[in-house]
Amino acid sequence: MNKREQATSKRYEAAVQRLAKGESAADVYRAIYPRSKNWKPAALWSAASRLAAKVRPRVQDLQKLATAATITSIVRRKQILTDIASANPAELLEVIGAGKGEIVKFNKKSPHWRAVEMVKVRELKGKSTVVEIRFRDPSTAIEELNRMGGISPGKAG
Repeated sequence: MNKREQATSKRYEAAVQRLAKGESAADVYRAIYPRSKNWKPAALWSAASRLAAKVRPRVQDLQKLATAATITSIVRRKQILTDIASANPAELLEVIGAGKGEIVKFNKKSPHWRAVEMVKVRELKGKSTVVEIRFRDPSTAIEELNRMGGISPGKAG
């Protein structure tokens, strides 16, 4: 690729990115072709329209990708929040042994592990081990799910 093609490719991609973000075609054209700032409005608009038409398919592809990623992100967040809100520690933890020497194991296949905020292991004098497990507040997860669903506190469902 020669220097002119590289410059054209960089300008093309810059135009795509800026148009995908919602900038006007004339503003984009002025930004990537600085000499156009001195052009008459009609000449600028004509050139900007041609550029916008040329890059439109790529802009649309980017917008589709962004929409799909946003939807996936929202669905994923809702699933995580649902797992936190419905977490049952009894399904997450398994106690092995009775009395002295009990072992607590995490069920790594359980979706409830997302509800664990912190695990702290301390050794006490006398060779005892204390495991402190703090869970995330399910009411906070429920409030966030409600906000995502358009339900605010005090609003009847």
